[in-house]
This record gives sequence, structure tokens and C-alpha cells, in this order.
Amino acid sequence: MAVTAPARVPSPRWSPLVLLLAWSIPVALGAPLTVVSLRGSGVSAEPWRVLLIVGASWYPWAAMTPLIVRLADRRRLERPLKARTIAVHLVAALGACVVQAVCTALGSQTLGPPSNATFGQVFVYWLLIVLPAGVVVYGAVVAFRTSQINRAEALARERQAQQLAAQLSEAQLNALRSQIQPHFLFNTLNAVIALVRDVETDKAVSALTTLGALLRSSLRTGATHEVPFREELAFTTNYLAIERLRYGDRLSVCVDVPESLGEIKVPSLLLQPFVENALRHGVRDQDAGRIEISARVVGERLVVRVEDDGAGLAPDWERRAANGFGIANSRARLRQLYGAAATLSITRAPDVNRTIVAVELPLRQSVERAALASP
Repeated sequence: MAVTAPARVPSPRWSPLVLLLAWSIPVALGAPLTVVSLRGSGVSAEPWRVLLIVGASWYPWAAMTPLIVRLADRRRLERPLKARTIAVHLVAALGACVVQAVCTALGSQTLGPPSNATFGQVFVYWLLIVLPAGVVVYGAVVAFRTSQINRAEALARERQAQQLAAQLSEAQLNALRSQIQPHFLFNTLNAVIALVRDVETDKAVSALTTLGALLRSSLRTGATHEVPFREELAFTTNYLAIERLRYGDRLSVCVDVPESLGEIKVPSLLLQPFVENALRHGVRDQDAGRIEISARVVGERLVVRVEDDGAGLAPDWERRAANGFGIANSRARLRQLYGAAATLSITRAPDVNRTIVAVELPLRQSVERAALASP
């Protein structure tokens, strides 16, 4: 996903009708005020003539607005303000006022009461009248366009920051996943080597066949960070099948996961590090061991548990977990995928040698509530 620099906002393409409607607002507001003002001065003027004169004064802004917007794009009013940019806009504002005064003078001489004043005198009169308001109007158009550009560029920068954050998160997840796969493969091959060393040929062949299924599943998953729960369970079951060839009757496995949870999305390789940890620290040095994998939906969350009845947690297990590979890696992946919405806890059941790993994940929105009805 490529990230590009924020682009300039293209000039708006308003239709002539839109511009006429927009600048009809000051015309509609100014005409009645002008009629009242003239009548108060004792000057009689027909309302339609006044309306045309006021229109001649304001509608030129409709033609000038696209030009002002284009100039606002070319000469941005941004900090630090440059004297040359300010001067350009002052000249442009004066020019817009001159255009407005010319059009107003033409309208008043053509449609207004007869007068002995020359066009130049009428022009100067109207220029002095429209100049203050015209500069304000020009500034308002430039300010509106500048705020529009600033807002669009701020949104573009925000999107860029989000893209960069997503890329960083994706890279971190890929790095964590690339660490898990060789680690898992190395441990599985060690299990096969142990079988070969003990001349357990049939078991070694079975283990290699199962390992092939695991590798195919891993290749099929590719760089996907989430998979359906049923696929994760199948992967873990195959991994345990290889380990049971080593442990024999010493290891028993219980999987208690309702079929209705099979389509819920979970992180790929979610269970394997915890199962491996249970084998290494809970079952390896025992005469017999049991690993239980269970899952339930509690409210809006999926709770997955991996339990073993081995020797229990060592006194320094927290330091080992922080410095070890599997648990630290799993914590990092959960944090990258779900942030604070996912939790991972490792506890020892009171009064018994039982270690419990509990992972809580937010339910995916795509999961049907009906599918979660069964316990």
C-alpha cells in the first residue's frame, strides 16, 4: 500500500447557476434596504429598477469568484505571511472593487434617475461606497477557499498517518508471524528426530505425514493474520498428534469447543505457543499429563482457554514469560491486532497443580448471533 504526499485540492467547478444563486443572496437582501433608503431620502425609485441596479453591483462577483479561487490557490495565505502575497491579494481586491464599481455605475446611469454627473464622477462615487465592503467580500472568498484547502490537506495528512500506522502494524505482525513459523517448525522437527533416534519408524512416518499437513495448512494461510477458529483447531490438533507420538499414553488431550464457534475469526497460530508451553513445562517431566482446550462466548467476547495439570507455574514464571519467545510473541501479536480489546492471562488454579492460559478476544462483527446460540 503506497503512501503519497497530500495533493493540492482541485479548484471547485461550480456551475454558473450555482454562482448566480449564491450571489443572489446579497441582491435579495440589498434591494429592499436600498428602496427604503431612497424613499427615506425623498427619492422615488421603482423597485424593479433598484433590483436591477443592485444586481448589476453584485452579480459581477459571480463571474469573478472562480478567478479569486484560482488566485487563492496560487497565492496561499499561510504562515508565515509573505508581503508579496498580501500585496497581490490587495491589488486583486482593489481590481474586484473597480469591476463592481464600473458595473454599478453603468447600472445606475442606465436605470437610475437622470443625473448631470459624468460617468467618471459616478464611478468614483460608487468605488468609494463599494470599496470597504468589496475588500471584505474578497477576503471572505479567499478565507473560505483557504479554510477549504487547509481542511482537505489536514484530512489527507490524517489519512496518510493512518496508512503509515497500518503499514507499521502490518510489518510488525508479519515479523512476529515470521518468528513463530520457524520456531514451530524447529520444535516439530525435533519431535520427529526424537522418534527416529528411538527407531520408532512408523511413528516417524506418521509424524512426517502430519507435518506435511501442517505445512500445507501454513502455506494456505499465507500472511493472513486471522483464520476461522476451526482451522486453528485443526492446525493445533495436528501439532498435538505429532507430540502424542513422542509422549504416547503419557499425554491426553481434551478439546471442548462447540462447532458453532468454528467460523469466528481468531489469530493464526493462536493456540500452538500455549500448547507447546504446556507440553514443555507441564507434561514433559511428568508421568502423565492432560491438556484441555476450550472456548466459550461470554457476552461480546470469545474466551479461549488452554489448561494443563502439570507441575504448575514456577516461582519465576513471570520473568521467563517476559523473556521467553512464545508468550511474549503472543502478547505482542494480540496487542497489534486488537489493542486493549484483547487480554491474555496466565494463572495457577488454587490448591491444584493446574496452569490456565485464558485469551479473550472481541467477537467479529460478521459472526451471526444465531450461530452463537448453542453453548
